[in-house]
Amino acid sequence: MFSGRFIPEYEQAYAAGVAVDEGTRGPAVDQRLRTEKEGIFAAGNILRGAERAGVAAREGRYAADMIHAYLHKPTWPRDRIALYCKSPLTCVSPNRIAVNDSAPPVWLMTWRVDKCIEKGIFRIEQDGRVLYERNVGRLLPNRRLVLCSGDWIKDVRLDGSALTAEIVSV
Repeated sequence: MFSGRFIPEYEQAYAAGVAVDEGTRGPAVDQRLRTEKEGIFAAGNILRGAERAGVAAREGRYAADMIHAYLHKPTWPRDRIALYCKSPLTCVSPNRIAVNDSAPPVWLMTWRVDKCIEKGIFRIEQDGRVLYERNVGRLLPNRRLVLCSGDWIKDVRLDGSALTAEIVSV
């Protein structure tokens, strides 16, 4: 699959009935790259357009490992919590969190902003609880940003509302 104009190539996923994330405009996936449809995984430019080849290939290898694990122990999470971005963050992938599941590799969680940011505080919250927070420096639009590890996932509550991520100006 190839994509252009920074738009994910998601037609096959859409035809299969896979939920699309409003931020990336690609399939909504959790930290193991599972969609909401059991047995369907997604990686690379199908998730978000214009990813570098090396990143898409690494993500594809990770997805293959997750598929292999699924084929040997076919379990699929029923409940996921959505992760939404507030401007100037535009999107994140993965954008669903399977609660009580392991954190993704640090490199997997890809964020984007829609304007230059010189400095701010990056924060992830659920129901007013801060799950992760750190200072960030210069962030540029249309760049792959790795802003955090997945350690905060252990504190996500299944009975809570959706997660929100934002960058607060300082």
